[in-house]
Amino acid sequence: MTTPILEIDNLICGYDGQAVIKDISMSLQRGSVVGLVGPNGHGKTTLLRAISGLIKLSSGSIRFKGEPVHRMDADQIVRKGIVHIPQGDLVFGEMTVEENLLMGAYLPDAHSRRQERLNYVHGLFPKLKERATQIASGLSGGERRMLGVGRALMSTSELLLIDEPSLGLAPIIIDHIYEVIKALKTEGRTLLVVEENASRLVDIAEKIYLLDDGHIIWDGQGDDLLNDEVLMSTYLGG
Repeated sequence: MTTPILEIDNLICGYDGQAVIKDISMSLQRGSVVGLVGPNGHGKTTLLRAISGLIKLSSGSIRFKGEPVHRMDADQIVRKGIVHIPQGDLVFGEMTVEENLLMGAYLPDAHSRRQERLNYVHGLFPKLKERATQIASGLSGGERRMLGVGRALMSTSELLLIDEPSLGLAPIIIDHIYEVIKALKTEGRTLLVVEENASRLVDIAEKIYLLDDGHIIWDGQGDDLLNDEVLMSTYLGG
């Protein structure tokens, strides 16, 4: 059996001595899209922050391509090939759209291919090409979300962690973001996507994990989750 690209074993972590993630184990196969769903405030973002090295573990381990990464700093983890797209509109507001994108290509491999990567991102998000010289703080919320995703795609990462890509956006923008996610899946990219709206992931994710109070309480296929009225009404408001 192929070794998973990401392996998480018995993970416990949180803030100020309080555990938010409580003994989680999960894995991702290379080239798969995996969804992480559950109520707000129950650990989804914390899990992504732990994987990307933004918070330290209390116990457990995280392995990427078989190598332990849970004691590495965030910049080292990025260099290994994991890129985290946080929720919200975290762009460099006083820089232009193109300057923001180029910030995503700072590592040597991506930097040497920055024009190629820029053309690639412009193909996915034509609006970013139109807005290339505009200051990022003047973009709409949807455009800033596109810019955040596009900046991450300027890298040559092997694993993308995407936190709440649809949060606070108009339906037409959400549709565009998810068309891009589908395109990344077709390319064979490995994605871990946090999402409140489980129905968005059903046709994309090979596997979905349901997180509640820092525990994985269910995992399986998206259709099985949507057809489980008890899980949907109890944990996802469906």
